[in-house]
Amino acid sequence: MASVSRLTATSGGRLVAETDPGLTSAQTTALSATLLGAPHRYTIDWTSSAVVFAVDGVTVASHNRGVAANLRIAAKDSVLDSSSLVVDSAWLTPYAASGTYTSVVVDAGATVDWKVLTPTASIPAGTALQYEVRTGPSATAGGADWSAWATVAALADIPGTQRYLQYRVTLTTTSTRNAAPTLASLQLGYTKP
Repeated sequence: MASVSRLTATSGGRLVAETDPGLTSAQTTALSATLLGAPHRYTIDWTSSAVVFAVDGVTVASHNRGVAANLRIAAKDSVLDSSSLVVDSAWLTPYAASGTYTSVVVDAGATVDWKVLTPTASIPAGTALQYEVRTGPSATAGGADWSAWATVAALADIPGTQRYLQYRVTLTTTSTRNAAPTLASLQLGYTKP
């Protein structure tokens, strides 16, 4: 049996933190019933010597069971009632030190003067976002007569007067466990010449 750590709602209306290493008996800690029925941020942090459960940043249970294997995430609602399980997001660490997103080609519909690049982003300390753009006269990214990638600061004008644009965002972090940048949206301004 694989190692499992989970937060489980019981039929008695309580939340239970469980760790089952698959070789010996499971370790269980009953938590407050007030943790059910309202949104919270749940964290299960596995190390080589312990499993630490936290709710909204506060440690609520700790099991002295190490986890050496790679684990997977799952969410399950097996209680037949009128409530439902809602997961807004799931974050797995360690974070990669960097990652890159490259957009599809954006078509302005005509040749335009590209203007302000406006991101909606969260950039915690120790993280960064770098924006790059390239423009061209055809829908084939990087084709003949396309510009080279150019770095553009947030809220700065995008260089180029072309119909098509492609952007690239590089996300970096110096923290592998606690902080990663997020990009929710990116607006590309332009005017017709």
